[in-house]
Amino acid sequence: AGFSIYWFDTASGGTPLETGTSFTPTAVGTYYVEVQEDASDCPSDRISAEVIELSEIIITNTGSNCSADLTSYSVNIEVTGGNGNYSVVVVSEGNVSTIGANNFTISDIPVDVSLVIEITDDLDCNADASFNAPDCDCPDIDAPTGLANQTICNGADFAAFNADDPGIGFTIHWFDA
Repeated sequence: AGFSIYWFDTASGGTPLETGTSFTPTAVGTYYVEVQEDASDCPSDRISAEVIELSEIIITNTGSNCSADLTSYSVNIEVTGGNGNYSVVVVSEGNVSTIGANNFTISDIPVDVSLVIEITDDLDCNADASFNAPDCDCPDIDAPTGLANQTICNGADFAAFNADDPGIGFTIHWFDA
């Protein structure tokens, strides 16, 4: 006796969507399959298979930081959605560090270069994103203080100019023009 395989979108009754050993669904949901004996049209019990669509993988920039020398920057990334167990597949520039299950830092990205990143989860679902480089220009720095003009007599020696100490990490440079 021969047998036929029928695919349905209902647990009982209904019209077959497809026949054969293979069926490609067109929407999320639960699908059912049964075997029928061709001579008697007697069916087996239907078994189900479900199509579940995961949420979109979202890549979020949670913060960017310029390096102390202002030649590179880093980006902190948080990933949500998908199936979890994320990994960075492609990064246009920089070095990747895993900070947690869904957090990454990409560092040493050259200034003025945007970051392009691709993330995949353990089901090979993927997403990509690009983030513009932050403004790593020099910050506003206060001008030196404590300078006073000098008035000297004709032919007298010049006296030194003095400026107040600007603090740790700063250097005062003197120019004649």
